[in-house]
Amino acid sequence: MDDVKGKNPEQEKILVVDVDGTITYQRRPDYGSSDVINGSVEWVNQKKKEGWYIVFWTGRSWDDYRVTKELLDYAGFEYDELICGKPVTMRMVIIDDKPIDFVHVKRNGGLKNVQIPE
Repeated sequence: MDDVKGKNPEQEKILVVDVDGTITYQRRPDYGSSDVINGSVEWVNQKKKEGWYIVFWTGRSWDDYRVTKELLDYAGFEYDELICGKPVTMRMVIIDDKPIDFVHVKRNGGLKNVQIPE
């Protein structure tokens, strides 16, 4: 089995987090001026300390990668990957052979009180 970043992927805890409307207030088209929702940096960084592999997966285009990375870095988020190009839709269903938990959050509500299923 291939290793991901030197770890067995079946033992890895991966947390995938959206950007706009989840950790930043929804702002278009000037993504660079997006404001981070209070408590989001602390929440994500705590999960990183707990051993989660953090992936930001956004509907922003790959053309917006640099400005998005600069925003995340400047805000102080600790994360492992930034992936752009997520399908922009109101509903997403992912079919996989591994257990996946989804947590729906209120748009622009932030992550401060979000609980991850055990």
